[in-house]
Amino acid sequence: MILKVYCDKGRVHDFKMFKDSKVQIHPAKLLLADWGYQGIRKIHPNSQIPIKRKKKQPLEL
Repeated sequence: MILKVYCDKGRVHDFKMFKDSKVQIHPAKLLLADWGYQGIRKIHPNSQIPIKRKKKQPLEL
């Protein structure tokens, strides 16, 4: 679900735009983000970033 669209001029990091947009997400909602949002848990504790597999090793869940 798209909650908000936020645009900025030039090259701006995704996570900085997320913080600047001040979008409010209910604490009980699960937030799924990619590796560009490292540090999101400080802002939204109920968030997950996918686990990246290590080089030459299978993905462990």
